[in-house]
Amino acid sequence: MYQDRDLWPFKCPECGEEFAKEIGWLKSQRPIIEIKCPGILNPVGPISCSRTLNYRATDFRLVLGQAKAGRYDPYEQTWTRKQRP
Repeated sequence: MYQDRDLWPFKCPECGEEFAKEIGWLKSQRPIIEIKCPGILNPVGPISCSRTLNYRATDFRLVLGQAKAGRYDPYEQTWTRKQRP
């Protein structure tokens, strides 16, 4: 688990959209990981969420190491739906 093709979850603080990115893609981003939220704010007229989530690559690698060691569950900490892909 937590290999390059596995997914890492995110939740947008702006619209609440829950989505995931491949770990390999996240590891390739340096020094800042920038992720555009894919959420829709208004489904009637669709207005896309404009939020970009920013994380330091070094922080992500530390948390990924904790997850691999079994000390951190990103799905429990991130998603309200608590479902895994």
